[in-house]
Amino acid sequence: MRYFVTGKTLTFQLEGTYAIGEFLALVESAFRSPETPETVAVLIDRTRSQVTTIGRQDVQKVLEYLFSWQERILCLAYVTHSDFYYDLMRQVASMADFNAAPPVEPFRDVEEAKVWIRQQTA
Repeated sequence: MRYFVTGKTLTFQLEGTYAIGEFLALVESAFRSPETPETVAVLIDRTRSQVTTIGRQDVQKVLEYLFSWQERILCLAYVTHSDFYYDLMRQVASMADFNAAPPVEPFRDVEEAKVWIRQQTA
């Protein structure tokens, strides 16, 4: 599990197994890093994650924490191969629209997510 900044995109690559607390600590570290621009698009790539026990409440906790940084988030792309997480993020995306949060969109392909981020930040 790691993060990196490319231009105005902050990418979280989630690999293997990890606890929610570890991911939240990584998010905090990324947003506090001097290398992270003041405002960024966030790309969460779960395609290599082996964590299958994250439930709706855990996802809600992660999103609430991420959106505590919402003044710095331009948009959020979430990439997963899991039907469950894809559908869950579609629900979150509709709630984000309703609550004036940054745009959120689920994807199954990282390259499609990157195209969407470029469109959102153009």
